[in-house]
Amino acid sequence: MRSFIVIGLIVMLFSGCVEEADFEVTELLVSASEVESGDSVVIWIEVENNSDETGTYKIELMIDDTLEESLTVTIEKDESEIVSSTVIRTQIKSYVVSVEDLSTSFSVVEPVEEKLPELEEVPESYKLPVPVVNTTIVMPEYFEDEGEWEETFEGGLCYIASFGMIVLYNDSQLDFSDVIAYSGVGTTVNCGPQGMGIGYGMGGIINAADNLGYELALGIGDGGVVGHDFESEEIEATFSNQSEAFNYLASTIASDTPAMVHLDTYYVRDDLAKVTFKWAINDKAHTSHFMVVTGYDYNSGCVYLNDNSGYTAEEGVDMPTTIGHFLNAWENGANTTWGAKLGPYWMLYIKGSSSRKSTAEIKSWNKEISESTASHIQDYASGSPIVDSLTYLAELAVARKEFAAFLENTQNTEAASLYEEASELYQTMPSATDLVATLNEIADLEEDARELY
Repeated sequence: MRSFIVIGLIVMLFSGCVEEADFEVTELLVSASEVESGDSVVIWIEVENNSDETGTYKIELMIDDTLEESLTVTIEKDESEIVSSTVIRTQIKSYVVSVEDLSTSFSVVEPVEEKLPELEEVPESYKLPVPVVNTTIVMPEYFEDEGEWEETFEGGLCYIASFGMIVLYNDSQLDFSDVIAYSGVGTTVNCGPQGMGIGYGMGGIINAADNLGYELALGIGDGGVVGHDFESEEIEATFSNQSEAFNYLASTIASDTPAMVHLDTYYVRDDLAKVTFKWAINDKAHTSHFMVVTGYDYNSGCVYLNDNSGYTAEEGVDMPTTIGHFLNAWENGANTTWGAKLGPYWMLYIKGSSSRKSTAEIKSWNKEISESTASHIQDYASGSPIVDSLTYLAELAVARKEFAAFLENTQNTEAASLYEEASELYQTMPSATDLVATLNEIADLEEDARELY
């Protein structure tokens, strides 16, 4: 009897218990909770390897308790990998998706005919090679359920990043650090009851355009909201319906001019969640977001978007969404529940250029506009400072890092190093043990940097 017990234990150890202890399925997501019959659903699975060595794990993906697909993934020690599977169902019903102990579901519904706007004197398809600007940064976030800090990815500054993409398309000699320096968002700050944030906000687009010598063109729906930063800008075009707006946008793209647009992401989230895990893990909500339209294909019914918020820049290139979903997102840009409320059909593009300010002039200008930055931070530290938004701190961290790159590229290495240090402190601020001391250290770094360029 004793020998049987020992053998039984050995069999258990070598028949899967070690694998279960080493690997953990941490996320199981579907790209959409509801899809039309015949449309695809992307199933995302994240697996962690908690062991001390590289290993291979076999995932058994089940739909309604039936094996749909076996997936094999090799994962480095203490790392995680994301795998996906695309499935199509036509039967009208709900389907349960499961991997080990995790489960989720999606429902298949009757298809709804999508009526596209008729094209008027524009090509049926057109796409531009617009470079992507990625502003995602790793931030610490505290999870109360687990009682520990974990790394999370934050991707803010979508407005200036989107503008940066159309700038870099127009001038490949520039990079995003130039856009940040010419916008003023890399050296200013705004402190208030909501926490800390970028100083200029969307006004940074106006600053960058003026300093870079670009003439902007703005489009908006009849009676729409352009935003207070753009109230003094001339409106290039107004639209009374989706057809007018889409044809104008298509003609702009077909004239080799990318456009940034403001969207309510609720309507495009499911399409984008087919492309990246980053969008799949985001809740479907009426959230403000700026993206760049890089092209369209009328025959396949797609609009292509560049996005700044992927885990990598490559993820954000030419993300497809249906024309109908895009138009709904574009039309409802003023109806978001979080973030900017601009629209309907808010769009911005570059229509001309003139003389550009020199880097020496931009350094002098940044020094001038940041004169009170350190004192603002110190005043904020002397009150009741809070860490309310990871996104706002991520934006400050990215903006300082990019301004540091601009200074490095223009031979101001010592000042660049100080802004880089400030960026790192913004990045780690949520987990700082002494928030006041961290804020005062940032203020000192930014003030010292000002004296060096």
